[in-house]
Amino acid sequence: MKTKLHLRNNLTAFAALLAMMLIMPDQTLAQTKYGLWVTGKRVTSDNCNDLTCLEDVSGKVSFSPETNTLKLSDATITYGATVLGIENDIPLTIELEGNNKITGSNAIASMGADTKICGSGSVEMTVDYDDAIYLKRSASLTIEDCTMSVKGKNYGLLPIKEGSTLIVRNVATLSFEGAEAAIADIDGLVLEGSSILTPAGAAFNKNLRGVAKGGKLVSGKVVFGSAAGIDAVGADAVSAAKPGIYNLHGTRLQQSWESLPKGIYIMDGVKKVKK
Repeated sequence: MKTKLHLRNNLTAFAALLAMMLIMPDQTLAQTKYGLWVTGKRVTSDNCNDLTCLEDVSGKVSFSPETNTLKLSDATITYGATVLGIENDIPLTIELEGNNKITGSNAIASMGADTKICGSGSVEMTVDYDDAIYLKRSASLTIEDCTMSVKGKNYGLLPIKEGSTLIVRNVATLSFEGAEAAIADIDGLVLEGSSILTPAGAAFNKNLRGVAKGGKLVSGKVVFGSAAGIDAVGADAVSAAKPGIYNLHGTRLQQSWESLPKGIYIMDGVKKVKK
């Protein structure tokens, strides 16, 4: 009887050990999945510290889940027609260091939550088949401090939900380019320490929901730059003898002061900042 009891206890212990061995691999493989994809691959707790483990991603690329920051440092990202470059369903900051390049056939970015691109570096985004950047779910896109060029085949920036806003803040140089329109279907353009440099006289048109000139959305390229860098154009270009509201290129604007976006203007010959 004692021998049978020992045998039963040993079998029970062995079964418990076997169960633990079967469970342990699952625990080891457990990972946290984040609402961010790079070249179609999900960013997780396993790969977030070094995303160059993903195919066609080189340089230094990492994601911090604590701050929801995707950091690109002298990075090159390339991808084909079946995936997107960067896709996020969470609020995201893309921080740039050095010179970065993202190239693909499909959209560079599909942003499903508010996104900010910033930093001391630069990024060149080029799409040879699709539109460059989509905004989903009424997301806003803030571009701050950095140097950035965005080129899509038909559109540079094209939200696919109403309520999207583009915020341009203290950029060195920023350009959007598309054969149909550089920037279309946005519900707001906020300029802080920045201005539209080219084409001269272009401005946000609320009715056309994009950057327009002469009653049409601007096709080709729209370039933004630091307002401080073109300050000298101001009052010298428009004398006090010419009433009305002008941009810093000396082009008279038809909108009322209340309907103008944030920026720097010359009103009746006096430079004013609308905040």
